[in-house]
Amino acid sequence: MSHFYNKQMNIRQTTFKIDEKENIVQTILTHVDDKYLARLLLGDKIIGRCSIVNMPGNCGMVVSTELSIDEPFRRKGLTQIFRNQMYDIVKNDMHIRYIIATVLEDNVAEIGSSGKSGFNIIDNFVNNKTKHKIVIIGKKL
Repeated sequence: MSHFYNKQMNIRQTTFKIDEKENIVQTILTHVDDKYLARLLLGDKIIGRCSIVNMPGNCGMVVSTELSIDEPFRRKGLTQIFRNQMYDIVKNDMHIRYIIATVLEDNVAEIGSSGKSGFNIIDNFVNNKTKHKIVIIGKKL
């Protein structure tokens, strides 16, 4: 059973310039099964995705997983907008106070982008099954 604050669709919206044209950018968070699915829309096209799941045994903390922005829209500032809108929903609508995620150590772009969003490195380790080097990051909301 999910411990999330509500199970409604939550939306944040802003305008963003791409190629000198103003665009409407929306982050939509919807509850599906035991997680929230976040979608970043540019107009009516989904260009970003993320899942947010409750930390088992702790309803004040969530785990962000599978954050991605479609390739043509990377390095334009949209990841920051997506994160800011998503975390505003998580903090103010869902009343969550802490978010964590994991990143592959060689994903330098994601680690840098996460740092710009206020994430701090908590720890790192080698996954014994995959042999990947993993970085654990966290952010107080």
